[in-house]
Amino acid sequence: MTDDATNAPVAVDGTEAAVDPRLQVHEAIAPENMAELLRARGFRAELTVDQTGAPMIRSASSGLLYHVRFGNPAPQGERLYLDVSYIFLAQVDGRSPEELAAEWNAGKRFARLHAHDRVVALEMDVLLAGGVSTAHLLATLEIWDRLMQDLASIVRQAAPQAEANQTGSAL
Repeated sequence: MTDDATNAPVAVDGTEAAVDPRLQVHEAIAPENMAELLRARGFRAELTVDQTGAPMIRSASSGLLYHVRFGNPAPQGERLYLDVSYIFLAQVDGRSPEELAAEWNAGKRFARLHAHDRVVALEMDVLLAGGVSTAHLLATLEIWDRLMQDLASIVRQAAPQAEANQTGSAL
């Protein structure tokens, strides 16, 4: 139930009800608020700007560096955005980045892998337009972390195979 005048949650006994902050709905997000969510999840979060002056966050998980970029500006106000993208870059040795991207994209959901020379870019878009809960945003960070760790493991495994292939061909 909610109080009609304030739209505040009200308990059955008429007192103001406690609200679980994970249930707060976000229709857009400011870079500062996204950084707070990252920190709350244990990620590093450094607010900065890219070369065009657009806001972004540099972050890391288990030693893997990634960026959070902000997409479409929200009509609700300045420095609010309707979507964010998580981006992780990894150099690939021992495998074709194009083959890795094709294999990844055929078997994974939620994030796409793109190949550029010897580098792959893992990207995951998160849409807030229409409203999502804090719990949903935190869940996307958990999914992102898992996907990023999975990709890092695949890339690490490919490097020793490339070394072994080069050593074997040199004999």
